[in-house]
Amino acid sequence: MLYATAIGLGVLGVLMLLATLLLCLLELLRMVLLWRERKCCQSFTPQERIFYKKDKLFRLLALWGVDAALGWEAEKTDRALTLRLPAVSEGEYQRICSLLEKTVYGGIVLEPFEERALDRFLYHLTGQDMKKSLGMWLKLHYACLKKRK
Repeated sequence: MLYATAIGLGVLGVLMLLATLLLCLLELLRMVLLWRERKCCQSFTPQERIFYKKDKLFRLLALWGVDAALGWEAEKTDRALTLRLPAVSEGEYQRICSLLEKTVYGGIVLEPFEERALDRFLYHLTGQDMKKSLGMWLKLHYACLKKRK
């Protein structure tokens, strides 16, 4: 009986050690990927930076379970986001879409205050300013590990 308990505790200890190592590996990989992303973004032109942020916006929306595309059913998406994310105010998504369309379709570089509005919206989508379930936290925290299309 005592022997079986010792074996059980040993197995449990090994599993905890493996889980800790896996978590450390994931965090290290995440840190490297975020560092590379930041380094890469420094060399972007203003227009390339907006295109990158546009792609990031729609990846984050997909993680939240919102099917969206630039210029497609913006009002409906705006309502869904307002209901799902308390930090997003009504009409904010539509405003961000109009800013992105200005660059994507018009070729006009955003003003610094417009880009800050886009950055703030992306911050809301990362969910850093709100409580969320563990599953959603994991999705958002390790989103950089997900392969891009």
